Amino acid sequence: MAAGIFVSYRRSDTRHVAGRLAGDLADRFGQDAIFRDVESIAGGDEFPAQLERALDQCAVMLVLIGPGWLDASDDQQRRRLDQPDDWVRLEIAAALRRKVRVIPVLVEDAALPAPSQLPEELRLLTNRQAQLLSDARWRGDLLALVETLSKVPGLPPLRGAAPTTTPPARTGKPLVLWGAAAAVLVLVLGYGLGWFDPPAEAATADPTAAMEAPGGAPAAGPAAPDLSGMWISDAEERYQLAAEGNEYRVDVLLNGKRVGTGTARLTGRKLTVVTTEQEQKSDAPDTYICELTMAEEQTRFSGECLSDGTKIPFTLKR
Repeated sequence: MAAGIFVSYRRSDTRHVAGRLAGDLADRFGQDAIFRDVESIAGGDEFPAQLERALDQCAVMLVLIGPGWLDASDDQQRRRLDQPDDWVRLEIAAALRRKVRVIPVLVEDAALPAPSQLPEELRLLTNRQAQLLSDARWRGDLLALVETLSKVPGLPPLRGAAPTTTPPARTGKPLVLWGAAAAVLVLVLGYGLGWFDPPAEAATADPTAAMEAPGGAPAAGPAAPDLSGMWISDAEERYQLAAEGNEYRVDVLLNGKRVGTGTARLTGRKLTVVTTEQEQKSDAPDTYICELTMAEEQTRFSGECLSDGTKIPFTLKR
């Protein structure tokens, strides 16, 4: 099957980022829609021929540009981009010649090179609108990139929940949720505006939940599981839940660093999580409202999150 998204990267610069990004994009567009040399070229295959075939088939190329992309050098201290046989240079030049859509992805706030810093055949790269991708903002940056890719003709449709509305324009500092009262307000507004569909099991909930014991007191149901402790998201973030009354305080950790905070509430098998990213110097923080359903074994939740009017699939597991 044709590889719709070609991930171009320099191994000395963004190898691990490329692997993580390719995995996340495969979850949303399907593994067959992603070309990255490590997974897409089998042992014994002719490397140049496979790359040429992928370039012929791709609908879009993502050029990952990290802090070391521009000045990467070989063992003789010659800049790789200046070498005519440099594979990164050949990949990008071929995509530009064939008028494939090329998106520069600036990793960890790397700068887009000036035209004078690139070989002539790559200078059109600097005319392309770039996307940002940072470890500290991974989920929000990934969401923006997926939204852009979802509009590229020829790519497979998004798996799960695709973006359904145009994100509203930011007119000022976005709402930062502090405490349970603000979280409840956002959820009420979200349901009132139709952001979330009503829970499917609302009409088929356990009938014993509404029964009353003799004397009019509510019947005792099974004890709710304790969710305190560490949970891992599909984006490899750690969600630390700590019980506070009927809710949980949530700390979102990435590489040992706190990148977001919020609250969570379990109702039956439904977990509602509201988190806000830590404020960045150059970016306003994003808020995520997640509606998740507990699996039977009570060690996994799956559902979707809403941010700026866009829904994305999301899971948490022990």
